Amino acid sequence: MLIGAFDNPWTMRITQDPPFGFEYDKQVREVVDRKGAQRRFWTLQWQVPHTKLALDYALVARIHDSVTGQPVIILAGILGEGTEAAGEVVSNPVYLNAMLRKAPKNWDQLNLEAVIETHVIEVIPGLRRSSPSGHGKTSLTEQVSCSR
Repeated sequence: MLIGAFDNPWTMRITQDPPFGFEYDKQVREVVDRKGAQRRFWTLQWQVPHTKLALDYALVARIHDSVTGQPVIILAGILGEGTEAAGEVVSNPVYLNAMLRKAPKNWDQLNLEAVIETHVIEVIPGLRRSSPSGHGKTSLTEQVSCSR
């Protein structure tokens, strides 16, 4: 199991080839969809003043690593708040099942990646489910991808 993205060289290596991965330059760190029909990316969103993080994104993945020959679980956010939310997704059956409902039926035979979004309030990440009325809707899983 790999925890963290930019500070974990194993995560950065293993996420180079699958559809979703991490990229950065001097100014921006992001989760990217490299193989979608339209290149999509998820970057941090900040509230005013610029010191308050409003959203973070993370990758939850199970990928077969060709180097080790073993499946690798990745829980990695752009920042620590996203990594914490990724851990919550896999440890809470409600969130895990919501993510897996978006995956194809044979997901357990494929590499699975999901981009998740978490709202950050006072540096605490929070995953919320939609209320029955649809008010306060928060996206738990932005996108799920499976590949061989």
